[in-house]
Amino acid sequence: MHLHRQDQYRHLKALLETSNSAIFIHGKEGVGKLEVIKKIMDERDDTYLYVDIWDCFTPRILFDRMLSHLLPEDTVSCDNPLDFASILKNQQIDKNVIMVLNHAEKLRDWDGSILTALFNLNKLSNLNITIVLLSTIVWDRFRSKTFQDPILFHFSDYTKEQIIDVISEEIYSCNDKSYCQTVVRPFVELIYDIFHACCSQLKELIYLSKLLFPHYIYPIQQGIIVESDRARLYKWIQPFISQNINKLYLREISLYQFDTNRDDIMEKYTTNSTISFAGDSIDNDLSVCSKYLLISSYLASYNPAKLDGKYFAKIEVQKKKGGAIRKTKSKNKNDRSKLLLKGPKSFVLERMLGIFYNIIPESIPPCVDVFEQVRNLVSLRFLIQMNSLEKIDCLKLKCNVSYDYIVKLSKSVNFDISKYLFDIC
Repeated sequence: MHLHRQDQYRHLKALLETSNSAIFIHGKEGVGKLEVIKKIMDERDDTYLYVDIWDCFTPRILFDRMLSHLLPEDTVSCDNPLDFASILKNQQIDKNVIMVLNHAEKLRDWDGSILTALFNLNKLSNLNITIVLLSTIVWDRFRSKTFQDPILFHFSDYTKEQIIDVISEEIYSCNDKSYCQTVVRPFVELIYDIFHACCSQLKELIYLSKLLFPHYIYPIQQGIIVESDRARLYKWIQPFISQNINKLYLREISLYQFDTNRDDIMEKYTTNSTISFAGDSIDNDLSVCSKYLLISSYLASYNPAKLDGKYFAKIEVQKKKGGAIRKTKSKNKNDRSKLLLKGPKSFVLERMLGIFYNIIPESIPPCVDVFEQVRNLVSLRFLIQMNSLEKIDCLKLKCNVSYDYIVKLSKSVNFDISKYLFDIC
C-alpha cells in the first residue's frame, strides 16, 4: 500500500464494514486508489472481484468476466444488465460480494441502463452486493436521475514531500537497503525538481527514478565520487537526465529490460551514453507501448471483429462442437497474398485498445497516456484517421503499414504476430 494513505485506508475499510451502498472513489492516476482497495480486500472474507473496464470494449465482455469470477464452474453468458441480475438471482451466494470496477469513466460511453442496473443490483438480485467504482473524474459527470448518488470518496493529490517519500520507498524496494537517506533522498529531490514541471504523473516519476538511480550511484560504487560530494554527483548524472527529459512518456526501455540487462546497459551508458538493444534498429523513436499499439491496429485492420474473442480473450471460453473454423490447403496456399490484396479495414479505437490491453505483457509498464500515443501514431502516418479527432472515443482508424514492416516490428518486441492473424495462422 502507498505511503501516506493510512487515513484513506481506515476510513474506506470502516465504510465497507458498515454499509453495502455503492461507493465512488475518484482521484488522479497513481494516488493509491487501487492499492488501498486491494489491501482491504485481502484482509476481508468477502467474495471479491476486480475488473478493469479498459479491457472490456463491450458490455458483454464486462458481464462475462464478472460472471466468470462469481460462477467459475458455470459457462453462462449475457449481454445486458437484466439478464446479468437474473442469473445472479438464481445463485446461492452466502458471502457479501464486492465488485470493484476500475476506469469507471468508460461506463459513460455505454447505455445508461448499465450504470443504473449496477447501482440497483442488491434489489434486482436479492444478494448483498457492493459496487465500488474507481475513476479519475468527478461524480458530477456521472450524475443521473435514474439512480441515487453513491457514497463519494476522494483521494487527494500527494504533496511534494509525500511524492518524494513514495519515490524513495520505491527505490529502496528495488535496490540495496544499505543506501541511506543521504544518497536516496537528494537524488529523488533532484528528479522531482527537474521533471515535475513537465511531468505530474507519479508513475512516470517513479519509472524515471528507478531508471536513473543506478547511474547516480555508479560512481559511488566504483569509488570515483564520495556520496557526500553532491555537486560532482549531479554533474555525473546530468547527461542521463538530459537524454531522458526529451523522451518523456516514450519509455524506450522497460524496467524489466533494464533489470535483466543492467550490466550491458551500464557499460554502454558509461562509454557512449546511449541505450541500444537488438531489434531497436527499427523505429527507435517508437516506445514499447507505441509498438504494441501499432501491432494492435494491424490486427484490428486485418482480422474480423467477430474473432477477437477467440484470439484475445483472457478468459477461456468453452467452444461448441463443430464451431471450429476449418481451412483447406488450397485456401492456405496464398494466404499472405490474399491478406495483402484485401488491404486494411477501418476499426474503432476501443476495439484496438481492447486488443492492446490483451497482448501487451504484464512486465511492460503501462502507458501513461494511451490517447497521446495514438495521436503520435496518427501524426506519423502509421495510422490513418477516418473521422474527426474531436470525438476520440468514437475515433475510426486504419493501419497504414505493410506486412513485412509489422513482422519486423513484432520481432523487435518478441511478439509472434503470425499466431494472431486470421489468414496466416
